[in-house]
Amino acid sequence: AVTVAEDASLSVDGNINGDVTVDGTTDFNSTVINGALTINGDVTLAAEPYDVMNVTIITNNGDLVANTDVYVQKVYTNLGSTTNTIANGEYTIYYVSSFDYENNGGTTTGYIKPYTPVDPSLGYQVFDDKYFVKNDTGIANVLAFNEAKIDVVLESNVAIDVNAALGGAATTAINIDANGSTITFKQEGDIPYNETLAGGKYIKTANTEAVLTICNGNISKTGTTSVDQFNHNILFSTKVVMNNVNSDRAFNFMADAELNNVTIADPNDVYAIWIQPVGQTVILDKCHVLATLGDGIKIEESRTDGTLAKPTLKVSNTEFKTAEKAAIVVNAAVGADITLENVTITETGDQNNAVWIDEDMKDGSYFTNVNVTGGSKTVEP
Repeated sequence: AVTVAEDASLSVDGNINGDVTVDGTTDFNSTVINGALTINGDVTLAAEPYDVMNVTIITNNGDLVANTDVYVQKVYTNLGSTTNTIANGEYTIYYVSSFDYENNGGTTTGYIKPYTPVDPSLGYQVFDDKYFVKNDTGIANVLAFNEAKIDVVLESNVAIDVNAALGGAATTAINIDANGSTITFKQEGDIPYNETLAGGKYIKTANTEAVLTICNGNISKTGTTSVDQFNHNILFSTKVVMNNVNSDRAFNFMADAELNNVTIADPNDVYAIWIQPVGQTVILDKCHVLATLGDGIKIEESRTDGTLAKPTLKVSNTEFKTAEKAAIVVNAAVGADITLENVTITETGDQNNAVWIDEDMKDGSYFTNVNVTGGSKTVEP
């Protein structure tokens, strides 16, 4: 047991196996306490990482001030009629097992939620049925689970291998809150130009009906050298939803996609969005398509796996800034149903016509198969 006297101060940088009673002032720096922490004096939990894995925190007359998250077994506070605080600042108290909380006149400003302890070497922890992922090992482990819903919150930048199917056969939803971090999709090696996508170098789910949702962060891609649309772009073969996302790589969609408040700022000479027409619906709202050296959206039938079918494209409250051509180009015999609302087109090759029909598809029914509402179309000059 460790006791810090009332008139003493102590700084701890290491682990303590036993109970700690603080009557004086104590700073803990990345300390794991395997015992009970009784706070009579003032305690500061220092910078990350800070994992109090097996501790009961009892606050009597002292302040608990934390600069990082606190993981505990049990929290018991008895602040009496004082104005002492527990959970002071922007951090979270995660707890397991029983939780007794008394705050008789004191102040609580933290956020308290359940915590299920997991071996730290696995790269994640479980709080309130969410996986808080710390590194690449953690995201690989979590995305391999066969659970109906996988909820992820990132605590750092991670890389995801595009060759691995996400989730399991029972998984219907994978939700990744990037939490301000960056997700980098790794594709090792280029797809030969004459190959279809059967090689598997694209983002996919084990259950083909599952929905992948990414929000609140950035996405990118590594591992390829070609600027071919199928190697350079981030390829999605499963339905994807993005909210509040920035990407420095263009997208290929082989299934439904919904983009809300998404910025695509690819600095290369590529289409920002490439849609393979297999009957899917692609929706953009409040997006920014910034292809300063390339083009906007292309609906293209070549190198498409599966049966060709007319896609639906809905674009609203979105701006296009592209180097050339129209904002949208269609090269598909099946055509497309396109709806535009409050779309701003600047710095493109054609600011009058939102949609171009590829010159190879200008004859017969190819032109009439492209239906445009809210804008105009023309054959590519």
